[in-house]
Amino acid sequence: MKIGDVVYFWMAVDLSIRGIYGWGTISRIPYQKSDRDIFGVDVIYRHKFKKPILAALAMWRPEVLKGSKSWDENYSDRLADNIYLSIIGYLDNLNPEEKAEAWLALSELLRSEESGSEEFDGFCKRISKRIERKSNLDSVRAKAVRGILKKDDAA
Repeated sequence: MKIGDVVYFWMAVDLSIRGIYGWGTISRIPYQKSDRDIFGVDVIYRHKFKKPILAALAMWRPEVLKGSKSWDENYSDRLADNIYLSIIGYLDNLNPEEKAEAWLALSELLRSEESGSEEFDGFCKRISKRIERKSNLDSVRAKAVRGILKKDDAA
């Protein structure tokens, strides 16, 4: 973790309210708290979403959360499209490098899901892949590695 990294505020409690509620940036390198053997990190709160992102699935397809329907590809594609559309306007205010990093952080968050359900984890990975395609992350990553990222490239 480094200063300026994008962080998402995630609530991982009951499925009815689970989701991403906003985002911010790391404002200070992680530090050890003096009273315990744990580390802290300070963040700058940048934006609260009007509606949580992933929790919206419960409103669109509650039968999926109840287990009465499978986590099929049609749901993951639609949810990925909705997530993309709900975030793109906010990220357009960032510079290209920050924008690419924000998309990458969201993609990695979704890919790292380990719920214990292969079907649900696969669902999250499909959402991540679609968001990566829509945000053009592969070309942005390649250009960033070569050091030629330009303002128009982080669409």
